[in-house]
Amino acid sequence: MKLTVENYSIPELAQIAGQIAASNRLNVTPNTISLIARASDGKPRHLEVLVRQLAKAGTGELSDRDAEDALSALGLMNPRAGINTQSKSLDSLSGIEFEEFITQLLGVMGFRTQITKASGDGGVDIVAFLDKPIIGGRYLLQCKRLASDSLVEPPRSREFYGALTADRKASKGILITTSGFTIQAKEFAGEVGIELIDGQQLGILLAEYGNLEEEQGGPATNAQG
Repeated sequence: MKLTVENYSIPELAQIAGQIAASNRLNVTPNTISLIARASDGKPRHLEVLVRQLAKAGTGELSDRDAEDALSALGLMNPRAGINTQSKSLDSLSGIEFEEFITQLLGVMGFRTQITKASGDGGVDIVAFLDKPIIGGRYLLQCKRLASDSLVEPPRSREFYGALTADRKASKGILITTSGFTIQAKEFAGEVGIELIDGQQLGILLAEYGNLEEEQGGPATNAQG
């Protein structure tokens, strides 16, 4: 009997890519995690070889452009392919641009979204609505576009929790960042039920949902609720 081995999914590969990069002390962005996952042909072994090659080419820090150029040189992707953020990497986006990018991601995931006003939002950047049984509802999100070495501190989590408790219609709160969270911030979020999405998890989402600008025509879809 001949056994067939199924390739890993893109989200699984993205998660493995993040772990391999960390073990090789290579700091990569969510975009780069997505690019590596898609270039690996669905095989973890190829993934490991790619990450090690990219690690040798850099100095511990790998930009999206450097990753694209390296993968293109290896014949594994066309230049500028993959996740498109209006020709910018996530690290170069402003805070408002990052919020708009996350609304695009949410739109592809089936949410209706509304970006809050820049001032007086109580720590809430995006209100998202999912019209599905059981998992549907009103979601509140706070977005933090930070440098990879700048972690989200507990005061941010507490501020966001205050906004959640003030909104009686909220089903869930999600704090999403391009970097990571301190241990104390994770502990507080776990105690109060806030979901945390760091840069690696964001990379997995981007790998799963593909090119946002091809999937979603505009940045934000206004909704009332």
